[in-house]
Amino acid sequence: MNKSLLITKKYTMKRTLFYALIVLLLASCASKNGSTKDEADNTTSKTETTDNAKDGTVELLYLHGKQRCLTCMAIEKFTTEVVEKDFQEEVATGELSYRIIDIQEEEELADKYEIASSSLILISRKGGEERVMNLTQFAFAYARKESERYCSELAKIIREEIDNSK
Repeated sequence: MNKSLLITKKYTMKRTLFYALIVLLLASCASKNGSTKDEADNTTSKTETTDNAKDGTVELLYLHGKQRCLTCMAIEKFTTEVVEKDFQEEVATGELSYRIIDIQEEEELADKYEIASSSLILISRKGGEERVMNLTQFAFAYARKESERYCSELAKIIREEIDNSK
């Protein structure tokens, strides 16, 4: 076989593998960012409450690392706006708490909820159980490019959890 033909096949094979890896990477990113509220509801879990949190309370956690992208900053900005605009009374009465947390400074909390990067978590407590709703995919899908939709949907989700936790 001709040496140049072998070299061409070798590079064609490498190029094919390279493109296959790119496609897989893009597909995994698309599946993470292309979610809706309904998909967020599928990432709900229940556990027994182990901390001192009271029954009938809801906690919204925005967890992030040191380095944040534009979407991460939009999630923080618009989540804060929703809480301040729509849930002042609930925050004042303790029904809702909202915390912005650097996961490198609170590693124990990040480990508890299995968080390794920017995430938005809604936790409701009722009957000695903790219901954890991971809203990360929803937040990444809408916070930056469809902020009005993000804000209105997030407010609905929080309101439903507050009402259900009573």
